[in-house]
Amino acid sequence: MNDTNYTSGGFNPQQPYYQSPRRKSSKWWIPLVIIAVVLITFVAGIVAFFGFIAASFERKPVVVANNSVLYLDLSNVREYHEANPFAAFSDGIPQASFYEIVKAINIAKDDKRILGIYYESNGNVNIDAAKAEELQQALDSFRQSGKFIYSYLEYADESAYYNALPSDSIFVFNEANIWLNGFGISSVFPKGLFEKLGIEYTVIQCEDFKSYGETYINKKFSDSARLQYKVLLEQRERSFTQAVEKYRNISRTDILACLGKGLYDPDTLVQNRLADAVASRLDVIKLIESRIHSSENYGECNGCCSNASNDNLPDNFINISKYVMGIKNTPPPKNFDNDNQIAIIYGTGPIVSRAANVPMFEQGGQYIVAEEYIRMLREAADDDDIKAVILRIDSPGGSVVASEEIYQEILKVKETKPVYASMSNVAASGGYYIAMACDTIIAHPQTTTGSIGVIMAVPNINKGIDKLGVTYDTISTGHGNPFFLDPFLPISEKDKTTLQNYAYKTYNSFVTKAAKSRNKSFDEMRALAKGRVWTGNDAYRHGLIDLVGGLETAINLAKTRVDIADSMEVRLRFFPEESKKWEYLMKKFIKGNFIHSLLARHGKHMEIEAVSELLALPEPIKNQFLYTLQLNRIASQEKVILSLPYSIEVK
Repeated sequence: MNDTNYTSGGFNPQQPYYQSPRRKSSKWWIPLVIIAVVLITFVAGIVAFFGFIAASFERKPVVVANNSVLYLDLSNVREYHEANPFAAFSDGIPQASFYEIVKAINIAKDDKRILGIYYESNGNVNIDAAKAEELQQALDSFRQSGKFIYSYLEYADESAYYNALPSDSIFVFNEANIWLNGFGISSVFPKGLFEKLGIEYTVIQCEDFKSYGETYINKKFSDSARLQYKVLLEQRERSFTQAVEKYRNISRTDILACLGKGLYDPDTLVQNRLADAVASRLDVIKLIESRIHSSENYGECNGCCSNASNDNLPDNFINISKYVMGIKNTPPPKNFDNDNQIAIIYGTGPIVSRAANVPMFEQGGQYIVAEEYIRMLREAADDDDIKAVILRIDSPGGSVVASEEIYQEILKVKETKPVYASMSNVAASGGYYIAMACDTIIAHPQTTTGSIGVIMAVPNINKGIDKLGVTYDTISTGHGNPFFLDPFLPISEKDKTTLQNYAYKTYNSFVTKAAKSRNKSFDEMRALAKGRVWTGNDAYRHGLIDLVGGLETAINLAKTRVDIADSMEVRLRFFPEESKKWEYLMKKFIKGNFIHSLLARHGKHMEIEAVSELLALPEPIKNQFLYTLQLNRIASQEKVILSLPYSIEVK
């Protein structure tokens, strides 16, 4: 057998054979191991540290004392609040959800320990129309029970003032900011700016009322958009004036006259009988204390000092979130049915496919993440103790793919258990897409729903780079269309036709499913679709929903469906379920893509919150800008989205 030697010059039989020295093995993996260990240690250290700190702040049992007054705090009202171990750094009491607040008020009217309610508006109150009306109904029932409600306003627009209407008396601070000046909707139209920058948008909207893309191609609202939002505004105004007529005994004509001229100072508010007196916060608190002292049970404190609310209020005042905790600490009533449970699955915010698309620290109820929502649906479906499922939806829509994934999963759950949709403030476009998969749809009169339509908005900066003197070249094999929707190249008519066909295919599928859900023909549903938004009342009138009501209405329907007696209190299982503290931290730092999010703050997916802090813009314009950024985030993954055209905020 001949020895051979391979050299850089090839095989040379004359050259003697020498064995090459053995190359030392590379240690390339060592730095990677070190980095991994450091990262794991860093995250584990954070979890251990905050776990230790949170554990050291154990929640004290809440004792609801005799002669207590509920302090109604509406500064951070949300459908639900994700469990947060850092609450221990304040008073250890988690924020109550909206349902818990309403439920607590209904319980308090029969609770002998509670004498009344104190509500104040200091500029932080932000509660949407549908929730506000549900809350008002609960407050009205509380007052009808014979207990008092006093309201104190340091700031009041129509929304904040609406919450105070069921009060025995409304007091206003002498330097209060009053803004009762009517209802309106505003939106930013950046088309003029885009023209200067050389940015053009190709917009496909199915159909007239699906007007989100108009913000890129128009300089004002279209006639269709103006029509649908004018109807919404008129209904919102009517609801407001009817409530003022009822509680303040003022004619609609006089109320509209006040809104027409605008009420901006406390004296004018009192002069027009919309408030009872100008007073300081201390004066109102002293008045309430005098009511407490005159109570038949005054003196039977039963631990009232434990109710200190950290709101600069006397010890007899108890924050409603603390009261909710006190209710939870009490044993269940004898008529409590623990074997037959109802699941309530919250779905709040824009709809996306996966958690990786959600910015860091935005996971707490601000997005509907399809993969997580489907997991909750399956948990509820697989639990034999859960007899019915209610989806509490508060979403303007979002991803087509994510909406369809959730839709299909709901259909599977329906095969074994009844599924109800309870619409909150908004359940439109993708939010309605989810709801139409349910057995029964319940919406509040002030819910914004419908918007059955599809939009596409594709940017093109070909003219922009031309203005800058930048050129752009391509190479291809000549087959196919590899540069379809390339933002640096002019979009062709053929590409526009392709876009339109794709959008209308999705739209027709949406209308077909909606028609099947509502037992209508395609043409009947299309006449109601076209991207148009409807209030809950109008949606009911047109057959887009089954019933007008709130979450309690859905719960009562579900109880009847699964043969739970009206006299029985049913156990409600809320999803997402309360997380353990370490699970919360792991979710935020690991599942929330901590490293990715840190890097993204300086990249194309900059945090929306960080952007908003840089904008010194009026609130309605800022909110519209942020909503547009949210839609653009979703559109970066998908070109076609099911979402409301605008962030509808009535002012």
